[in-house]
Order: sequence, then structure tokens, then C-alpha cells
Amino acid sequence: FFDILSGHFAFAAERGIDWSALRARCDTALRRGPASREHLFDTLAASLRALEDGHGSLRGLERYEDSRPWEGQLYRAWKAAGGRSVHGDYSDGFASGWLDHVRRRILSGSGHVAAHDTVAWGRLPDGLGYISLMACEGLSDDEGGHAEVLAARQVFDRAVRDLGDVRGLIVDLRCNPGGWDRVSLTLASHLTDRTVRAFTKQPVRHGSGLQVQTIELAPAQGARFTGPVAVLTSDSTVSAAEVGTLTLRALPNTRSFGRPTYGALSDPYKYRLPNGWKGAVSNEIYRAWDGAVYEGSGIPPDQPSAEPSARDFWGSIDAQTTDAKTWLLAL
Repeated sequence: FFDILSGHFAFAAERGIDWSALRARCDTALRRGPASREHLFDTLAASLRALEDGHGSLRGLERYEDSRPWEGQLYRAWKAAGGRSVHGDYSDGFASGWLDHVRRRILSGSGHVAAHDTVAWGRLPDGLGYISLMACEGLSDDEGGHAEVLAARQVFDRAVRDLGDVRGLIVDLRCNPGGWDRVSLTLASHLTDRTVRAFTKQPVRHGSGLQVQTIELAPAQGARFTGPVAVLTSDSTVSAAEVGTLTLRALPNTRSFGRPTYGALSDPYKYRLPNGWKGAVSNEIYRAWDGAVYEGSGIPPDQPSAEPSARDFWGSIDAQTTDAKTWLLAL
């Protein structure tokens, strides 16, 4: 377990991790408890939490532990405002409530929803366009990245064609738990007419960076919108949705609004322990086009909006959208 963490976790220096000290604390905790699988799992999970790793996890004994809680301010405010579960699952209830708000309140019941309810779009009364990407996986009936990207190309081409003559476009990534990076990159490719350097990524082994890979974004072959784009983010903008946010920041026609993203851009290194337990740990450094690293802290918006409020949750969400509209309509 410690060989994996120390060999592949990319942000030990930033988190102030002393592997020898952490291992010693883990060994001490193991000796103080019973010689049981449950105590072993609890102790390893505690060590993993010390990393505060957005992609860190441990699964075994029919249990699952995250290194860092995924529930951010947006989710907590929704829940405090009376958010309801779906079949006992509050995360599903959150996604369902968000989709309902997009369809009924933002799009006034006149928009389109496709790709298994992951993409919604439509025209707003003030002449602006709106696209919400609510997941970067699950767009296709078939599994795998190739199928997901193919579905993404089809749905974004359709959406951008429908909205091609709007004066400005809002791209809403506020409720997106991630998935495939290439899905969010596909959306971004429909919003540029030239190839741009989006970001770099670099794996780490035993604290040393390996070869840097430069990711460039090429224009989509289908419909493209090159007018002004307002991007909405929150701390429920996670993983692949953050990679999309990073890419959209590299385009000259965009400005972001809302709240900082969750801060888990790194690709996870998936591991399997000798006893069959599985997990993941972040092992790649994503750098923005200007060299900035947002792992842990999240990507800040260009224009911060007020935090979501439990007292008037959906009203505070609409206020963030209004900030984006105000900028677009003033251009």
C-alpha cells in the first residue's frame, strides 16, 4: 500500500507528506488495534485521507472510502435546502433536481435534452444560447471512451447547429461529476476556429516528474460557435469537467463565472493490493496554458459569484447565471 502511494501520488510535496512519518503512524495504529481485516482497512483508509487526494480511494470488504470528501458547498447547500434522494441516494437526487431546474427554470420547458439526460440546451428569451453538460460519461449506450466521444460529437454538433446564430453562449458545468476528459474537450472543440494549446499533463514516479505531454485542442469538424462564451463552474465541477474548464480558459472568447471547481484534475492511478482490495491515487500534474496548477484548490472563475445559499438555493443558482448573462449582453 505504501509502495503504491509513495511511488505514484503526484502531490506529496504540496501536501507536506512525509512518507516515513505517515508509515510510522500507520504501523502504530495497526499495533494498537485488533488483528482484523476491518482494522486494517480502517487504518489504511486513515492514511489515505492524509493525502487529501480528490481521486484517492480504497475499496474492500464491501466498503468504499474516499481520501477527500466529494460533497462541496453546492451539494451541501442543496441538501440543507431540502434536497431529496432518489431511491435513497442523495447524489442521484442532486443530479435529478439539477436537470429538472435546467429544463423547467433555465430553459423554461422549451429546450432539448439528449445523450441519456447528460446534455441540455436551448435558446434563452434574451437571445442567448445555453448548453449544460451534466456528466462526461453515460452519453452512449455502449461502454468505453470511443463510444462516449462519438456520442459527444453528435450531440454537441446538433446543439451548436441549433444555437449557431445566438449573440452569446452559456456553457454550464456546475453539476458535473466527471468521466472522460475527451467528452469535455469535444464540447470545447465546437467553440473554437483555431488550434490552441490547452494544457500539459505530466505523470510522477517517486516524486519525480516524467515526460510532459502537451494537449492541443483542434476545432471540431462539424458546427462551431466562435462568439463570446460564459462558462459556469462550482465545486461540483469535478475531474473531467475541470479539464474541460481548463481548456475553455485557454480560448480567447471565454469568461468564467460561479465558484471554484473541486480541484481533482489528475488522472487516477488504479491499484490492486495483494488481498484483492482496490483503489486509486492521483498521479498526474495538469498545468494550465500559463503553467498554473489547480489540483486541490480548484480552478477559480474569472468573475466570482456569491456562494449558493440554502435559504434560497435555486435563486442563488439563478443569480450566478444572471452574472454570465449580464456580461454576454453587455458585449
